[in-house]
Amino acid sequence: MKKTKFLGTMYSNIPMKELIKINKKFKKKYWKLFDESIPFQERKLSRLVADQIKEPALGQLEIDSVRDWILENVYRNLLKFSMEYRANIDNYTLSIFGKELNITQFVETANILFRLMDTEYIICSEESYHSVNFIFGILEELKHEIQYYIMREEFIVFPENICTTGWEYNNTAIIRQVLIEKKFFEFQNYFYKNAIERVVASQNTLSFIQNKFIKIVLDFSGIINIQELICNKNDLIEALKDNEIWRIFGLQISHNDMKMEHYDFKSFLETDKIRFALLEAIGAWAESGTFARFLEIAHTDVKRATRNFYLYLLDNFYYEDRENLSFQSKVVISIALQFIHDDTVNFNGIASKRDEIYSFFRQQCTDLAEKAEAVELELLKMVSNGNESKYHYSLQEYILERAKEIIEKMSYLEKTRGDE
Repeated sequence: MKKTKFLGTMYSNIPMKELIKINKKFKKKYWKLFDESIPFQERKLSRLVADQIKEPALGQLEIDSVRDWILENVYRNLLKFSMEYRANIDNYTLSIFGKELNITQFVETANILFRLMDTEYIICSEESYHSVNFIFGILEELKHEIQYYIMREEFIVFPENICTTGWEYNNTAIIRQVLIEKKFFEFQNYFYKNAIERVVASQNTLSFIQNKFIKIVLDFSGIINIQELICNKNDLIEALKDNEIWRIFGLQISHNDMKMEHYDFKSFLETDKIRFALLEAIGAWAESGTFARFLEIAHTDVKRATRNFYLYLLDNFYYEDRENLSFQSKVVISIALQFIHDDTVNFNGIASKRDEIYSFFRQQCTDLAEKAEAVELELLKMVSNGNESKYHYSLQEYILERAKEIIEKMSYLEKTRGDE
């Protein structure tokens, strides 16, 4: 569990015994907050307070007091849950406002209360079989080219190794600011590495390729030093957000587009790496997914679209160990590499094959859900045009060879332009 300093409430320092007494008082006074038979607008905290207190200043003090009361209860229960969590959560309940709720019910109740109080607090959660993860924090609505939400602050993250950068919410996306900033730090770290660290990194093939992808993104961003990186931070942050937003949109479409057999697959492999990898690929190649977004940008700004394309490759470059890419990385990167020629991305090729690739990945959910090796072989057959033996029937070897070819070609072209 990761816990960031909670800003606190007026009840933060009182013992639980005293908070229970306050609970009884406020529960009796504001019972309508919890009565789902009453229309939502009539349950709003501001309206309930206004019905009882006519003086605006005193009314605001009461609203603040009730908000803090609810936030304190939510925070203490989530903290308790994260500290007492066990592998089997079926019978685990949280006691709040006189109700015994499981974690799903608790999250739903808390988020409704946050809306009734007109606050920016939210709990984002995901569940699968006997596991659960959640983030409790503050949400902020933003608009760049489209409306989306940013998780501005995170108070409790459980478990602490959640790597999900975003969630679907209200038909748009929630993006975690802390992970976007962490990804940006990778670019800062690129410039901070000393000569010895660069030599060590270059001796590992995966690290070498990852660093080259970072350099390519920086080159397409027109950034050559740390000073320019800091000056262009907002632009790179927006690109990271943009890729994540459209990844989530693609996942929404792919989930809605699944047939029943795909839902069976999703249920059967709820925590399996195959399921996550294929759903990510399906989302990326969906009608309004990541690659559709690249095509949209390329109509007006090919350089920006190319930069975002390489940012996508970099963002999906996960290690399983020092020598091997994760299964998800192999799935999503291999299919993208075939569209790089010299130092350009073939966006026309992406446009012509997008539907075919989307259908291919959906088919894998039905036909090849049993073994990751089977999925890798089918994918290798597709990206190598049936020449699997050239890469010793290894999808990772295909990725490494193609990446090296691309890096060498780009280095040659860069040198040739310099000589001119």
